Amino acid sequence: MRFLQVFRLPKRIEGQGVCLAARPRPLWRLLLTPLSQGCFTLEFEIRQQRGRQRVGHMEVLLDTQDARQVEIGMEVDPPYRGQGLGMRALHLIEPFLSGALGVELVTVRVRKDNARSRAFAEKAGYKMDKHESNGMIHFTKRIE
Repeated sequence: MRFLQVFRLPKRIEGQGVCLAARPRPLWRLLLTPLSQGCFTLEFEIRQQRGRQRVGHMEVLLDTQDARQVEIGMEVDPPYRGQGLGMRALHLIEPFLSGALGVELVTVRVRKDNARSRAFAEKAGYKMDKHESNGMIHFTKRIE
């Protein structure tokens, strides 16, 4: 059911001075991605809302085994960092995921040695959850 909802996602999600523009994927790629792989990826470009300038990208990994949780990965291009665009994009996608797909738990993985990204996750309301042996830290947040 949730897999079918993905086909009804809007091409753009706008607000807070940013726009998340869905990156189109060929239908054959969608159909050849087996659900048994455990996740399905939605890709977005982060753009400034007024100028439509691409400032970064975001990926949302939908867990096909547990429809209530996702993992978000994102990067803001270097010239646009420190302007709050990443935070606004994250706050824009969270209520959308909750309302449109019924997501309850969001995970963000950050490299242990990336202090700036760790601070970003904490400022966005994510709590440190677990450490992986490969140096990644999971931050999680419950959304409504």
